Amino acid sequence: MAVNAQWLQTALLLGCLAWCISTDLLVRRIANRAVVILLLGWLLFGITDVVRLGGGNNAALQGMLWALPGAAVVLVVGFILFLTGRLGAGDVKLMSVLCLWVGSGHQIVFVLVTALAGGVLALTLPLFNTVPTAVALGIQATNRLFNSRLPLPPALPADLSQGIPYGVAIAFGAMYVLIFPLF
Repeated sequence: MAVNAQWLQTALLLGCLAWCISTDLLVRRIANRAVVILLLGWLLFGITDVVRLGGGNNAALQGMLWALPGAAVVLVVGFILFLTGRLGAGDVKLMSVLCLWVGSGHQIVFVLVTALAGGVLALTLPLFNTVPTAVALGIQATNRLFNSRLPLPPALPADLSQGIPYGVAIAFGAMYVLIFPLF
């Protein structure tokens, strides 16, 4: 039972992160639905762990509660960065919810890895700005080859193409901590 729940958690996390990465790269937006699904998934899996472990063991409940202050700090600092135009609202929400997923013991590592990945992302931004064009060309070729009518992604306006798709760095930080920690 626990192994199936672990696979389900990983599938939910990877699916939502892939969703966030793709929309952030193509339209520079992170879907609120993806963030809400992650939040509800954290609540559902956390409550399931609390119930499964029983009332005598409060470790799962304590783990959930200890994750809240760090996520709140990330939300407040992120909101300030959003107000100054340094970070997008979707990025702030995604990072706050993922702070809940990583738990209090790994939140600092998550934030640091995300910041480092964001620096690399900023250095490679010209490469990432070619992704929407490459996807559009791929869809056009598919439409010609298979005589289909797949819709093309919208073109990024010039002001958005300068923005950093920070959801990629946030997803990398979460995957580093939750799925395949290297150290």
